[in-house]
Amino acid sequence: MSDRGWFGRKTEAVQSDEMTQDAFLALMQKFVDGVVACDGAKVAACFTPDGVYRDIFYGDSQGHEAIKNLIENSFHRDAGNFKWDLHEPVVQNGVGYVRFICSYESKFPEVAGKRAVFEGVSVLKVKDGLLSEYHEVVNHATGLAKMGFAAERIRQILLHEADKLAERPETASHL
Repeated sequence: MSDRGWFGRKTEAVQSDEMTQDAFLALMQKFVDGVVACDGAKVAACFTPDGVYRDIFYGDSQGHEAIKNLIENSFHRDAGNFKWDLHEPVVQNGVGYVRFICSYESKFPEVAGKRAVFEGVSVLKVKDGLLSEYHEVVNHATGLAKMGFAAERIRQILLHEADKLAERPETASHL
């Protein structure tokens, strides 16, 4: 495997985990089923003990207890009636990607009962058959706008996401 990425730039080597596509899809389906069912323990069991769930709205949750809390006391506090479909999962050399469409009904007072629909891609690091890191690239502005969030609130959310992107080491050369 070459250590040169696009345009000949040196890339970081990734340790192979040798997870099969079927095993990856099964792990991701277990993850999604846990989120939809408000089963934080089921979601946490998909992660290594020190695994990190990097959520676009709630930030980082590291370790089984924090991930369980994220699902049960943040996700399902603020939303309900979840649906999450997985499309085109791929895993290779310890890195996985899966496109998704997810939706939920908001519990936020200003948009309570309105359904949000989002499309995104989950980006995952896999170690010993479990997730060591999960984050998403999501087009969430469309879902927030469709629900009826005020333009200023959407702007604040997008600026927060822009700030988080700017903090990442791989972004430094772009700024």
